[in-house]
Order: sequence, then structure tokens, then C-alpha cells
Amino acid sequence: MKGNSPGNIIKEYPQRGPIKQFRFDKVVAFECFRCGKQKKSKLITIYDDNWNKRMCNGCYGFLLSIYEIKAGTKSENDKVTELANILFKLVSKNEIRIASENLKIKDNRNKHLEEQSIRFLASAEHLSEKVGIEYSLDWSPLVIGLCKALENELVAKLIVPLKEYCLNLDLENDKLDKDIGRIAKYIVSDNSKPPEIGTFSHFLQTALNSKSRRETSNLIKSFYEFLSEYSFSNWILDKDGLLKSLQIVSKEYRNKAAHIEELSKSEFNNCKELLTGESGVIWKLNKAMN
Repeated sequence: MKGNSPGNIIKEYPQRGPIKQFRFDKVVAFECFRCGKQKKSKLITIYDDNWNKRMCNGCYGFLLSIYEIKAGTKSENDKVTELANILFKLVSKNEIRIASENLKIKDNRNKHLEEQSIRFLASAEHLSEKVGIEYSLDWSPLVIGLCKALENELVAKLIVPLKEYCLNLDLENDKLDKDIGRIAKYIVSDNSKPPEIGTFSHFLQTALNSKSRRETSNLIKSFYEFLSEYSFSNWILDKDGLLKSLQIVSKEYRNKAAHIEELSKSEFNNCKELLTGESGVIWKLNKAMN
């Protein structure tokens, strides 16, 4: 353990991921290394076994909520949803509104995104600036915000139009296919939840690689016919295009953010560049489906 205890510890609490609480016999004055506020308390939390990284109860609660989601037994998609909800709780409606307007001014391409996508991007962007350069804790909710923006664009610009295109198809056999069944069930259902990035990525991989299904699957045949109506859809049908991008987002960012690993500001910036940089995936997707 780094540093020295500031007093006489009378009780230690169980370790919760990278955070641990201690109770002292007397009130201790300290500065929370996360929020920078001056605090006095008998109960002090330290981060990463370092007495120089003392935290107040408010910051402890925030990090604990992230840790409990990531260490929990819920499905990966449920964890992603809960982490996204944390992101929105950290930013007020007015802050989201202002950040959304600033995004549209900063890059005109943002005006073509769905409003919910803008909310995710704006919340993550605003919070990344708000927490400051010195913030070194878990950036998972912010990374999830970026990933949810992509997922929302994927659903609105590609998956929902595909659903509308295929509404009158017979997809009974496709619904039984382990690789494309989830997408087929979504298309024929009136109230099913839209597929997530991983589900669509697997469908796309199957559509691009399975020659037999291109002959036998009504859904995959219609998928190619559907995309033929879009002049720039070659990027979607290129294995090094949308598929590769979705695989990178899932493996390097979305999945890690939903599990016990802590993501850094550097990973947030890398994900942001991948999705909304000059040649970002979100812009390529919008161009392909324009």
C-alpha cells in the first residue's frame, strides 16, 4: 500500500474493486483527489491502495455504482444500458442541450445524426471536459456513451430500414438459423428490441462470408438487394469496412467497458477518434446509407 494512513484505523471494510474504505477513531481532514473538494470525515475511501488518493463518500458512491454494474451477473447488454444511464445522470438536461448545440456547430455532420445519438455524444464530450485532465479513474460510462451513439445510428440508419424492406418476406427458416436468427426475429416482430452492435456484427459477418446462405436465406438475399439501392454501400459489404469497425468497437471498447477492466482517458479518446474523427465510423455509416 502506498503512502501513510492519516490516523488510527478502527475498522476496515471489504475491498470493492480498486476502492476500499477505512474508519478512523477521529475526524480526518483531507482533499478528495477525484473532485478536489476539502472534506472532513471519520470514514475515508482510498483508491488503488494509495493513501495519497483519498476519496469522499460522494465519489466513492459513483465509482462503486460503476464497479457493481461491471462486476455483476447481468448480461453484457444490460450492463451497457445501466452504464449509459449513469452517463446521463452525470449531466443535466441543460448541459446536454448546450453540448449538443456545440457539437452541431463544431462539425456540421452532427446535424445529420439522430437526436439520441447526439445526446450520447454530447454527454460523453461534456463530461470528458468537465472531469478535467487529472481525472484518472474509470472512463467506462463515457466510452459506453460513444458506443451507444454508434449503435443508435446503426439501428436508425441501417437496421430499421432493412426491417421495413423485408417486412413481407417469409423468414421462418431464417429465424431458426443460429447466426442470423436474432435479426430475422427482430424483422418479423412488432415489438422486439433492436439488435445490439455485437448481434448485427455477427449477422454481417455471416452475410459476407457464407456463400451458401446467399443462395438459401431470404433475409441475406434481401440484405444484398436492399443495399444495392444505396450508391455508397460498398463500405458495408467490404470485410474491412463496417464489419471490421464493429468488431474493433466491440472488442476494444464496448465489451471492456461492460466488464471489470477500467478504461482510461486515452481509450476514450481513441474510441472517440475511431467513431467521430475525420474519417470516423459514424460518418462512413451515414454516407453509406445516404
